[in-house]
Amino acid sequence: MFLWLVFYISELWILLIGYIETNARSRRALLTISALIAIYFSAFRNGLGTDYKEYLAKLQTSVDLDIESNIEPLFRIIGNIVIDTNLSPIFFFAICSIVTVYFIWNYLDNKNNKFAGLSIIIFLSLPGLYFNTFNVVRQYFSVAIFLYSLKYIQSKQVLFYLLCIAIASMMHTSAIILIPLYFALNKQFSIKVYILFIIALIVAAYSLDPILSTIELLSNRYSVYLITEKEARSSTITILCVLLLIIFWSKEKISNRKNATIESPYMTMTVNMFILYTVFSVLTFINFYFYRLTLYFGASVCVMMPYILYRIFNNKMSVTIVCLIFSFVYFFTFITTGQDNPDICPDEILPISSIFDR
Repeated sequence: MFLWLVFYISELWILLIGYIETNARSRRALLTISALIAIYFSAFRNGLGTDYKEYLAKLQTSVDLDIESNIEPLFRIIGNIVIDTNLSPIFFFAICSIVTVYFIWNYLDNKNNKFAGLSIIIFLSLPGLYFNTFNVVRQYFSVAIFLYSLKYIQSKQVLFYLLCIAIASMMHTSAIILIPLYFALNKQFSIKVYILFIIALIVAAYSLDPILSTIELLSNRYSVYLITEKEARSSTITILCVLLLIIFWSKEKISNRKNATIESPYMTMTVNMFILYTVFSVLTFINFYFYRLTLYFGASVCVMMPYILYRIFNNKMSVTIVCLIFSFVYFFTFITTGQDNPDICPDEILPISSIFDR
């Protein structure tokens, strides 16, 4: 617990100073330090993560990583590098941490996000976000690549977007489903269109089992997510996002008309991702497979939460206070719940040299 208190307090001070810093170079330096701290705690955690021990086992023998193992090729390549060199499995966690944190920080720290430092604090605090990167290691690698690929939707470079999705899919197959988003994510729709889309998804959710079961017969990778009785996660976040979405729609005019109030392509894509995250989170209670889809859009919550609150209070200080209260509550609930569990709050962080400890 002590380690995570040090982590959180350090990040909080650095990000808050960066949040109020007016000098662009100083601000960039502070956010870089924040990213390095997050990478270090993620890469060199000792045992933290649902699949941590399973990854250790896979990365210690080539049997699970041969071409017939039905493992995604990029994971297989990194795994074989570990096995064929003096590197340890920690190298895999380090690579994933660098990619994940760098590209998610890059997405949150956008010139069109007026609350960048606050968004990163929210990402570090809310359940299902930063700490979930320890559990869903490979998919969050893919999530980060997808967030980077948004620049190619904005610039209409479809080949580069498809290349990013191909790389993401090589680490986690689920990224393939992101291909159609190139044609819709940067568009503003009327509320009626969104509502019709949501209704269509709800109807589809009740008929997905046969389709997903067929897919799993072919891939046999993620059958655990076909268990519809499995308990849905992050229900408090789902409720929060539903409330925020209702407030947003009551405050904003989402339309394809000239008077649309979404200021930039970045915010247009973020709004659409937030809507997808909220809808998929609700649908998770119908079919747990939707949980996999929510992960690709979770970072949008960190941008939209202060954005929507600013529409309510019209005061940056009030937004900051409310977001910090939410962050404190969620973070301290997490560490106090897991303070006696070394798999949640480990007693030590591994040294950097552990990358070479076979």
